[in-house]
Amino acid sequence: MIIAPLALSPPEGGLLHVTSAAQTRFSAAVSFLLASALFLFVHAHQDVSQFFYDARDYWEQAALQVAGPRGYLFPLLLAPARWTARALDESTLAPYRIFFSLAYAAVLTLVLPRLFTSVFGGKVSLPRRLIPCFLLATLFPGLLTYPVSGLPALLFCFGAAAVVQLWHDGPDDGVGANWRLLAAGALAAAAYNTRSIYLFSLLPLFVMVVVASATTSFQRRAALPLLFVAGALLVSLPQLVINKQVHGTFSPSPSPGRDLFAFQLFLGLEVQRYETTDHPDGAKAGVPYIDDAGRRLMEKPGVDEERRSLPNYLEILRAYPMHVLGVYGRHWVNGLDVRDGRLYITRKSDTRDAMSFYGFSLLALAAWILLAPAARSARDARHPSSSSPWLWAGILLLPVAAIAPGAVETRFFVPVYLLAFCTIAFKFDVRTLAADLRVRYGRVLLMFVLALSVFSAISLTTMAQ
Repeated sequence: MIIAPLALSPPEGGLLHVTSAAQTRFSAAVSFLLASALFLFVHAHQDVSQFFYDARDYWEQAALQVAGPRGYLFPLLLAPARWTARALDESTLAPYRIFFSLAYAAVLTLVLPRLFTSVFGGKVSLPRRLIPCFLLATLFPGLLTYPVSGLPALLFCFGAAAVVQLWHDGPDDGVGANWRLLAAGALAAAAYNTRSIYLFSLLPLFVMVVVASATTSFQRRAALPLLFVAGALLVSLPQLVINKQVHGTFSPSPSPGRDLFAFQLFLGLEVQRYETTDHPDGAKAGVPYIDDAGRRLMEKPGVDEERRSLPNYLEILRAYPMHVLGVYGRHWVNGLDVRDGRLYITRKSDTRDAMSFYGFSLLALAAWILLAPAARSARDARHPSSSSPWLWAGILLLPVAAIAPGAVETRFFVPVYLLAFCTIAFKFDVRTLAADLRVRYGRVLLMFVLALSVFSAISLTTMAQ
């Protein structure tokens, strides 16, 4: 008689809290199952039976028999699927399809919503969890069907930024804060090892940790950044050992001895965008779209096309800044012009104007959600982070800004699109946009028309080259 009332009494937080938590777990579980089914359907629809070029390199390196030309971490993540495939049938890709459909579904429905809303704010529900998965599957199905590094590296980077933000804004609880910094460093180094351009996110994250530590005691000013470095070294140590044994250099670089950056910069002056077909001959698989203005730039006085080095590129930038910036701007438009979401194209991209319009429309919608005056009302003014969300977005997009001067492929711009997908999913509010539309109908419509006109004009000009 005494125990019964105690058993029936609601736990701390109340029955409403328990119900809400149960509903959150239920929606997360259902979204994971639905996203897994969606990704498996994408695999079945695309029916990829052979990997090409960089995807093939990763898949072969996943056998872990010899060190390959890529960083060790992503092949290590592929290894269980690779070993299972070898045990069943060397030619089967079913283990890869199943393992990575489940892995991407888990990260995109369970982890990404929390990461995004912790940094940028927003609301999470079952349908909202599924929106980034659906948009990714429709615009970039190749990221799901081929073992390429772009999406895993971005998700590692997203995780590192979110953990740094949680450490910065969370309580200084000693051990807990230390673990968060270790995890942030490890995730940032994982992004760099998976795709080397994410060095441009690792370094500013480290600087943020140093700056934030400056307000603590003297002992912790050095200790806290060292914890971030320790996490990064923990992930980088295997690569250091591999590079020392294989290449004779003690370096954390995932591609030591390959100076591709300067080569890509000079190639980018003449090529607006680059696509790859599924032709088995790599020499015939490339589809470059030429930039006539860039070619004319290479013929100007003082431009040494043969000396492909970073100092020489900077000299060209200093001598002809507007020409180089014009090329750079066109690269952004063409990089955002997604016509080759399969990654290894099977038909000409100039026949895919509908896909291009779809992608540009999603970017325009995300921009409207962010820039609508009503979105900055008092109800949404408080951000979960004490730092500006634009600062975090900048850190996530720095790798894109760094790689954009080169010969770009649209998959390099996945960070822009994933941020747009998450903005649409977690910050969309129909009443906010409806109110903005009533007040600024003409200006909103004009913004959409001008943006799509400029993007389409540059894109169609590129397709004609």
